[in-house]
Amino acid sequence: MKSKYLVFSSLVLISFIFGACDMLRSLAGRPSSQDIEVMRVELLEEQKKELEAEEDKLKAEADRLTAEIIKLMDKNSPYVGGEFTWPCPASRYISSSFGNRLHPTLHVWKFHTGIDIGCSAGKDIVAAASGKVIMSKVY
Repeated sequence: MKSKYLVFSSLVLISFIFGACDMLRSLAGRPSSQDIEVMRVELLEEQKKELEAEEDKLKAEADRLTAEIIKLMDKNSPYVGGEFTWPCPASRYISSSFGNRLHPTLHVWKFHTGIDIGCSAGKDIVAAASGKVIMSKVY
C-alpha cells in the first residue's frame, strides 16, 4: 500500500512540475509545450500543402508530356504484334495498383495512373517490348 501511494504521489508531483514549467514558460514569454505542439502541427500542415502543390505541378507536366508523345505518335502505323515482357523479371509483386489509393506520403485519396512493381534494389528492369528503359529509381 505504501509503495502504491509513493508512486501515485510521485506521478502527481511530476505532473505538477510539468504544469508549473509550462506556467513559468508562459510567464517568461516562452511557448508552452502545448503551444509548441500546435506550431508543429501547423508547420506539418503547411509542408503537406506545399507537397500537394508540387505534386500537382508534376502531374500537370506529366500530362503535358503525355499529350506531346501522343501528338508525335504515328496513328496510321499498324500494330505489328509481338510479345510483351514483364518489366522486372526478379519480382512479380505489385506494391500499388492502378486506381484510387491512399497516397503513401500525403495520406489523402488520389488517383494512381500506373502500377508500382516492388523488387530489391539493383535488380534488372527491362523494356516490356522493343524499346529502352529510360529511368529506374529506388523509392
